[in-house]
Amino acid sequence: MRVLLISANTENINMSVLPLGLACVAASTQRAGHDVAMVDLKIEKDTPTVLREAIEGFHPNIIGISVRNIDDQCMENPRLLLDPVKDIVKVCRGLSETPIVLGGAGYSIFPESVLSFLDADMGIQGEGEVLFPELLNRIEQGASFFDLSGLYLRGHRLQCKRLYARDLDKLPLPDPDLWPALSQKEEIWMPVQTRRGCPLSCSYCSTGTIEGLVIRKRSPEAIVKWVTRWHKAGIHRFYFVDNTFNLPPSYAKEICHKIGDNNLDIRWQAIIYPKQIDEGLVRLMARSGCQQIALRRFFFKEFLDKPSLFSYNCFINTTE
Repeated sequence: MRVLLISANTENINMSVLPLGLACVAASTQRAGHDVAMVDLKIEKDTPTVLREAIEGFHPNIIGISVRNIDDQCMENPRLLLDPVKDIVKVCRGLSETPIVLGGAGYSIFPESVLSFLDADMGIQGEGEVLFPELLNRIEQGASFFDLSGLYLRGHRLQCKRLYARDLDKLPLPDPDLWPALSQKEEIWMPVQTRRGCPLSCSYCSTGTIEGLVIRKRSPEAIVKWVTRWHKAGIHRFYFVDNTFNLPPSYAKEICHKIGDNNLDIRWQAIIYPKQIDEGLVRLMARSGCQQIALRRFFFKEFLDKPSLFSYNCFINTTE
């Protein structure tokens, strides 16, 4: 099948981000034997023209749209970020009668409501790398897909309880060929996700809803191998997007060791949990190229020439 995948996010609320989740779905869909085209609307200026050229030039059999954000998280004057996505769905509807499937982190928080509001046909809650290719295969074969876990159909609610992939190493990571122009952009911070799930259940955080409450990890070897491929392609800055890079601490230390063992000359940043960090981990992070850390709602920029758990040379800015 010909599959058009669209990243609908156009926001730069805190920093410019790349659609890693959608790229992982694209890699998994390609591995399943389907022809995939991906459009990142953040880097495009004329959305209707780009969508028209993509749909009329590629003639997709199905369109997948990734929904990253629900609102801008501003409590005083919140702004709904689904309205632009609704416009994207309308444009796609006007250009093609092919089914539209929603996915992404934002969608997974309110799957039924977002599916109805955006007027799409189906939606996948959670990890699309497994479910989306299976959905395509069943559509192609004319088979029933009402028993697929995590699948929502408009007007029919959740079809079957969602499941979580246990072995993340079995899920493919996107190759540099998917974003061939990235090596020419010096401002890029390549997102890296080493684990999914968080058991902390913080009241203000949606990670547990999106990824589950159990931590599931990729092997450090697989992560460093992937980072190395991008490093060879010209990317030297990486952002570990795990909600708690240092949980568990032993896993974080092993990743830092692996980066050092492979002599990767990279710069990276991460999000840390303030309770589970010691001086040994700080030193390992610094030696492996860590330059910035985010701590919940605060952003720490470290000058880690002489790292110390108790004496940081840093300045603090709020993210707001």
